[in-house]
Amino acid sequence: MAEAGDGGGLPALPHSRESSNSAGAHQDGGINGRHAVKGKPGVRAKFLTTPKKSANGLPMLASAQGSSPKAAAKKQAGGAGNGHLQPTRLSLADQEVLKDARRKLRALGSGKHGKQQEAQVSQSAPSSNRMLFRVPSRTLSRVSSKSFIFAQEEGEEELKIGNELEEESLPPQLAEPTESELLNVAAKMGMCRTEEAPDMTAHARAPKIKKSSASLTSPSPLGVQFKVFESLLETVKDSAITTNAVVQSLIIPKTARHRSRYIDLLPEKFVDNPTIYVIHTWSCSFVETLTAVQEYVLNLRTNVDDVFVWMDVLCVNQHLDRSPGELPLIREILQGSERVVMLLDRHGAIFSRSWCLWEAMQAQTALGAWDKLVIIAMSWSWDDLLHTFQILDVSRAVTTKEKEATWLLTDLQRNSTVDVRSLNATLKDGMMTGAKREMNRSEKLASINSKRFIVASTAYGFMLFLACRYGEAETIIRQVLRVIDRAPSKEISDKEQAVTIYHLASILKEQGRLPDAERALQDFVNQFRGLQDELYMEGVAYLVEVLYLRKMFTKAEMLTHKTLEDKYKQYGKNHPFVARSLLQLSQISLSQKLYDECEGHAKDVIERLGHYPNGFKTQEMASAYQTLAICTFQGNRTAETKVLCEKALQLCQSNFGVDHPLSMDARALQAEIMIREKRFTEAEDVLQGPLPQ
Repeated sequence: MAEAGDGGGLPALPHSRESSNSAGAHQDGGINGRHAVKGKPGVRAKFLTTPKKSANGLPMLASAQGSSPKAAAKKQAGGAGNGHLQPTRLSLADQEVLKDARRKLRALGSGKHGKQQEAQVSQSAPSSNRMLFRVPSRTLSRVSSKSFIFAQEEGEEELKIGNELEEESLPPQLAEPTESELLNVAAKMGMCRTEEAPDMTAHARAPKIKKSSASLTSPSPLGVQFKVFESLLETVKDSAITTNAVVQSLIIPKTARHRSRYIDLLPEKFVDNPTIYVIHTWSCSFVETLTAVQEYVLNLRTNVDDVFVWMDVLCVNQHLDRSPGELPLIREILQGSERVVMLLDRHGAIFSRSWCLWEAMQAQTALGAWDKLVIIAMSWSWDDLLHTFQILDVSRAVTTKEKEATWLLTDLQRNSTVDVRSLNATLKDGMMTGAKREMNRSEKLASINSKRFIVASTAYGFMLFLACRYGEAETIIRQVLRVIDRAPSKEISDKEQAVTIYHLASILKEQGRLPDAERALQDFVNQFRGLQDELYMEGVAYLVEVLYLRKMFTKAEMLTHKTLEDKYKQYGKNHPFVARSLLQLSQISLSQKLYDECEGHAKDVIERLGHYPNGFKTQEMASAYQTLAICTFQGNRTAETKVLCEKALQLCQSNFGVDHPLSMDARALQAEIMIREKRFTEAEDVLQGPLPQ
């Protein structure tokens, strides 16, 4: 068959500067490369630049200067001389070719030559800068087509989409058939499924499930577009508002009229099959939750229009109770998502929530599950999650309604061949593996997307830290620091570098390498003194803690008094950050047996937190009661000690669990009181297990 530029062909089509400059740029399979496609042998399609249509929708052709085949080939390879030829009116030869093509196409459409007859055009249509590759004639349904000219040559079919030319270039007498008629004929030939050919460059997505096919009472099988998340961030700006509060004050009122899901209020263009499934807790800040998802999506550097997120607050009907009948649908949605993002909140509440653990288990049991689960730490403070991860137990996990926890656990046991203890180990291993796989994926692109690699590696280091594999965690975090040093300064902020140093200090402290931890934190304080935000305050408080553990009480006390002034100015006198510094002062005094001074600081903490919203639910409040109880115990004020110890125990067990270190300390003090009163049997019972609720 005659190729473009071979003997016997017609003059080449003129082409624009843009198409000329791209000629020969992708000979290895790009724009002008040749690609074999599985299908009917000998079938090829030639795609030129997007054609301009005349008034009747047909492509317009023009002759190029110089009709020599060699000249045409030379122009195609070398950019056609000056790279731009002005379109000209059709030559008589071109008009005859076009007439013949249309006449034979009409004959083919009317069936004159039978079903097996293919359209015939002269040996070679006008050539231009174009992409050539083989396709079967019945697999062109995704070809973006404006008009078709069909030809057969030695058993081969060619589809040519012509260059854009001036509308006046097409003679009026060639106005028939119209483009719609051409597409009708193409559909009859099996070259496209419908009269309107879909866009070839469109993102290939799974077929949409129509809204009407899903009951409003069941979870929606669709997710919301990422843009919806951004709009919600603009609506809810207070980071102190929890997800539960947003559901009660925003989601439920907006959907109250039809008692529907939030997703049902959105236009259809904003919903599609979910690509990301989010596992989160309702007790966490709604703004922080959305921000964590937003940062993850942006770090992927993908087209956000193609990202659809499934989140229960938006896709589940909040007017109805959950039921075990929806578990199969949730499992199908979750396993059909490309990624399952698990957001670890600051205090590790996610490790004690039945729904979150059930969803994480479904992600691990799905096909290709080890690549699905992505771990994201929402806080830089790792120590607060260390205990909750260690005591993770699906049998003790809770939900807002107790019956939900029962049938979620039943479903886990029904679909598993191992006992509960093994389920716990499987969950932990799965989270570890998911974090590692995400790090491995991002490592391949670390040179061009260092931000994503840093976030993914930090998450894996975090999981190693929670598993008490401190040596491996240190290796990962030091690698992150090296990447930060090499990364462009515009990609990595000072805060991100500060967080990494903070994490390194946490690892060194848990390893018992207190001098190394002190040096790391001292570098942190000196380097990021100008931040003056929550992270910096936490870093200074952490340095005070390390100094306290090293029994450097004077240095620790001086640093605490210095930071208290900054905290007063920035947060006010009743903020938990202020209470934490006062609590550290009381513990420093207690270690030096300055009980009166210690008692004064502890009472100050209780008074300040009493004026703070939910202040009684903080660890600082429980620690203050515990410290005050120790002071009264040392002063032989046993009656006061019993009352204070009981308050501390109730706060710890109700807010942090019976196995929390603070709860254990309170029980130990309670046992000491019983021993002083020679109630040895009761003291032994207290030390052997948690007290009844």
